[in-house]
Amino acid sequence: MTKEAATKAPRLPNVLDYEDYRVFLHDHYLARKAAKRQFSYRFMSARLDVDPGQLAWILKGRLQLPVHATSAAIHLCHLEGREAAYFEELVRLAHARSAGEKVRSRERLTALRGVEARELKSEQASYYAEFHHSVLRALAPLEPKFDAEALGKLCIPALSTEIAQRSMALLEHLGLLEQRPEGWALSSPHITAGSDIAPATLRNFHLQAIRQAQSALREISPSSRDISTLTASLEAEDFEAVRGWISELRHQVQSMAQETKTPDRVVQFNMQFFPVAVRPRTPGS
Repeated sequence: MTKEAATKAPRLPNVLDYEDYRVFLHDHYLARKAAKRQFSYRFMSARLDVDPGQLAWILKGRLQLPVHATSAAIHLCHLEGREAAYFEELVRLAHARSAGEKVRSRERLTALRGVEARELKSEQASYYAEFHHSVLRALAPLEPKFDAEALGKLCIPALSTEIAQRSMALLEHLGLLEQRPEGWALSSPHITAGSDIAPATLRNFHLQAIRQAQSALREISPSSRDISTLTASLEAEDFEAVRGWISELRHQVQSMAQETKTPDRVVQFNMQFFPVAVRPRTPGS
């Protein structure tokens, strides 16, 4: 092994992989220390303007990094753009006191860490007019050589040839599916509704998704689906916390879909969380 190879710096940890900024700082310290012995607690603490003993407790997760040292930590770790914003949000989360603040921070972290999604514009709103457009869009790349008729037969419930052909033509027209030499391909792996998509259009799409769940409850074996419910009493802050969990779970499913190497099915993941009873507020509450 050459001297150059022996002293080559190890790859630094990616802050986007962390949920606690202190764990990230600890791992960053170890990586920098392995590359350069002079990178000590004393050196790092001087750059962060904290006491070396205080830094040791921070890296062990026992103390918080002072808010004033956040910018210095970002500079020390060579973070820029999305990574810098993510680190700032991790610090903000760690200092958050209320459940609402924590939920908002987790939602921002999810957005910063999340998969890249192409926003659909108002001229692409027809994608949301019929639920089966989304099914065929996800299905076509799994069987790239199938024509519309064959793809329609794989849907649950099966689509007629005419409906499948119209849907595939629309997806191509909207730029959501492409025909390449190897077959069907997605023009963008992930899409999301842009702000100029009418709320009524999205509500109709969600209603169709819920009806799909009703059909699945009747027609699909329990071993091939998971449908359950829970009714519980919560406080307002609890409600916001659960919304944050749902957002995080949605992100995890998206990430899994992105990493799956050999998908063999298209699934619909509905999430509904809404009040069914509300107590009247008492004076002063």
